[in-house]
Amino acid sequence: MIRKKLFWWALVVLAVVHTANVYALNRHLLINVSWIDIPFHLAGGVGVGLLALWYAELMRTTIKGQVPWWWWLEKVFFITAFFTLGWEVFEACFMYFPRQPFPPGYVADTIKDIGNGWLGAFAAYGAFYKVQWDIWRAGPTQRGSHSMAAPDQ
Repeated sequence: MIRKKLFWWALVVLAVVHTANVYALNRHLLINVSWIDIPFHLAGGVGVGLLALWYAELMRTTIKGQVPWWWWLEKVFFITAFFTLGWEVFEACFMYFPRQPFPPGYVADTIKDIGNGWLGAFAAYGAFYKVQWDIWRAGPTQRGSHSMAAPDQ
């Protein structure tokens, strides 16, 4: 059940981010409002983080027993890195490079964007961990099945 929820929440968040991004591009907000990309990267990081947790949950079903908390965090970190770096390469190749040279401060902005994506992904991980922690603390009779080991493991 948690897999379906993670997948659908990831799709909803990413669809909202995409829709808002298209709107911002059409209104030239990404050029005229310097801070507007921060919430896009944070929300995109949440969506990618949820997608990474969904994928990790799929991987976990092939592992016997429970996995430690850091196993999940590692998956979120690397999958988010893959997607955020991929997005920044896409931005560089298709949005800037063909039309104009990179603007001043582009590297610093790219690093900030990647950091915002990771912050969003870690927020998704934190929410996931909180839910799993509450399920674990509820005890075996109330929790049904859980997917994360107790925090001390």
